[in-house]
Amino acid sequence: MAKIKDTSLDIDVLRRFIGYDSETGVLTWIAPRRGIRVGDRAGSADGRGYVNIRFGPYRLLGHRVAWALTYGRWPADQLDHRDVTPSNCRIDNLREATEVQNKANTRSHIDRLYDAAKGVYWDKRKAKWMAAIYRNGKSQFIGYFDQKEVAAAAYAQRSKEIDGEFSRAA
Repeated sequence: MAKIKDTSLDIDVLRRFIGYDSETGVLTWIAPRRGIRVGDRAGSADGRGYVNIRFGPYRLLGHRVAWALTYGRWPADQLDHRDVTPSNCRIDNLREATEVQNKANTRSHIDRLYDAAKGVYWDKRKAKWMAAIYRNGKSQFIGYFDQKEVAAAAYAQRSKEIDGEFSRAA
C-alpha cells in the first residue's frame, strides 16, 4: 500500500477516532474500529522507534498526529524530537524544523572509528583529529587538533553557531 500524504487527511476526521494525551505523548483510539477497542493504543513502533498508525489508506507518524491534534494543522515541514527519541510524542518534545535543523539534532553514530565524537574524525595522514560539520551536502572544515576532546569542543561550538537550539554535539 502506497503512503498517502497525511496533510490530505482532515484533522477533524482524525479527532473523531484518535485521542492524545500531550503530557504522556500517548495516542489512543477513542472510537471503535474493526479489530480495535476504545482505549487501545493507536499505532506501534517501527524498526527505527517511530510510532506508526494505520488509518484507512493512511500510514501516519505518531508525532505528526500529535502535532495535528494539538495545533489543528499539519506541520509545515518536518518535526524534530528535542530528545532524539522517536517514540516520545509528548508535545513539549516536538518542534517544527527544516531538514537541515532536524539532521543537526541527531546523536553521534556508535560505529565511529576510534570512538570519536560527532563531527570528529581521525586523519591518518596528519596523525591528528579533524573536526568538520556537514550541512546541505557540504563539509565545513573546522580544524585539526592533537586531542579528540578539543576537536569535539570545536565542533560543539561551531554547531551551536550554525544550528542554534537544534545543535547536538553528542
